[in-house]
Amino acid sequence: MRDGTTSTCSSHRPSSRRTWLARRPWHLVESEALERGAPGAFTVNAGLAAVPVYRRFGFEPDGSMRVREGVTFLPMRSHRAAGGPC
Repeated sequence: MRDGTTSTCSSHRPSSRRTWLARRPWHLVESEALERGAPGAFTVNAGLAAVPVYRRFGFEPDGSMRVREGVTFLPMRSHRAAGGPC
């Protein structure tokens, strides 16, 4: 988390997909940010393999795919009120 509302995602091992291993860290980051007063609008630069994961967390695309330093990612945004589902 950079500024209380922005995070980036790295790739997950295939064996850990669709398990709590992705949800738990995000839930902890989200909870801490909300406790610190974040407005509930979160952004991520999701690697292409992580886009489906972030969609399940309630993120939607916020622009088109971009490439920075050889890494392709999709900016995504989520508007979640405190206490919302993870």
